[in-house]
Amino acid sequence: MRALTRELLNDWDTVWVVLDHPELPLTNNEVERALRHWVIARRIGMRTRTAQGTPVFAHLASIIEGLDHKSA
Repeated sequence: MRALTRELLNDWDTVWVVLDHPELPLTNNEVERALRHWVIARRIGMRTRTAQGTPVFAHLASIIEGLDHKSA
Protein backbone atom coordinates (compact mmCIF):
# COMPACT_ATOMS: atom_id res chain seq x y z
CA MET A 1 0.00 0.00 0.00
CA ARG A 2 2.87 2.32 0.78
CA ALA A 3 4.36 1.75 -2.70
CA LEU A 4 1.01 2.44 -4.38
CA THR A 5 0.54 5.62 -2.36
CA ARG A 6 4.05 6.78 -3.25
CA GLU A 7 3.41 6.07 -6.94
CA LEU A 8 0.13 8.02 -6.90
CA LEU A 9 1.77 10.98 -5.18
CA ASN A 10 4.65 10.95 -7.67
CA ASP A 11 2.20 10.92 -10.60
CA TRP A 12 -0.45 13.15 -9.04
CA ASP A 13 -0.27 15.89 -11.70
CA THR A 14 -0.36 13.35 -14.51
CA VAL A 15 -3.37 11.53 -13.08
CA TRP A 16 -5.43 14.70 -12.82
CA VAL A 17 -4.32 16.46 -16.04
CA VAL A 18 -7.65 15.55 -17.70
CA LEU A 19 -9.40 17.97 -15.36
CA ASP A 20 -7.32 20.83 -16.80
CA HIS A 21 -7.55 19.50 -20.37
CA PRO A 22 -10.93 17.78 -20.91
CA GLU A 23 -10.16 17.35 -24.63
CA LEU A 24 -7.62 14.64 -23.75
CA PRO A 25 -8.86 11.04 -23.83
CA LEU A 26 -9.06 9.20 -20.52
CA THR A 27 -7.34 6.12 -21.99
CA ASN A 28 -4.97 5.29 -24.83
CA ASN A 29 -7.18 2.46 -26.13
CA GLU A 30 -7.58 4.13 -29.52
CA VAL A 31 -3.82 4.21 -30.02
CA GLU A 32 -3.42 0.62 -28.86
CA ARG A 33 -6.11 -0.53 -31.29
CA ALA A 34 -4.40 1.36 -34.14
CA LEU A 35 -1.09 -0.38 -33.39
CA ARG A 36 -2.51 -3.87 -32.87
CA HIS A 37 -2.44 -5.02 -36.50
CA TRP A 38 1.16 -3.79 -36.90
CA VAL A 39 2.26 -5.74 -33.85
CA ILE A 40 0.55 -8.86 -35.21
CA ALA A 41 2.16 -8.34 -38.64
CA ARG A 42 5.57 -8.01 -37.04
CA ARG A 43 5.02 -11.20 -35.02
CA ILE A 44 3.81 -13.16 -38.06
CA GLY A 45 6.77 -11.87 -40.09
CA MET A 46 9.16 -13.22 -37.43
CA ARG A 47 10.18 -9.64 -36.55
CA THR A 48 12.63 -7.64 -38.57
CA ARG A 49 15.87 -9.38 -39.38
CA THR A 50 18.33 -6.47 -39.37
CA ALA A 51 18.94 -3.27 -37.46
CA GLN A 52 17.97 -1.36 -40.60
CA GLY A 53 14.76 -3.37 -40.95
CA THR A 54 13.23 -2.11 -37.72
CA PRO A 55 13.06 1.60 -38.65
CA VAL A 56 12.06 0.71 -42.23
CA PHE A 57 9.11 -1.33 -40.91
CA ALA A 58 8.14 1.55 -38.58
CA HIS A 59 8.33 4.12 -41.40
CA LEU A 60 6.29 1.97 -43.76
CA ALA A 61 3.66 1.42 -41.10
CA SER A 62 3.53 5.17 -40.48
CA ILE A 63 3.14 5.94 -44.18
CA ILE A 64 0.41 3.32 -44.64
CA GLU A 65 -1.46 4.59 -41.56
CA GLY A 66 -1.24 8.12 -42.97
CA LEU A 67 -2.67 6.95 -46.28
CA ASP A 68 -5.51 5.16 -44.48
CA HIS A 69 -6.44 8.32 -42.58
CA LYS A 70 -6.37 10.49 -45.73
CA SER A 71 -8.77 8.16 -47.53
CA ALA A 72 -11.20 8.03 -44.62
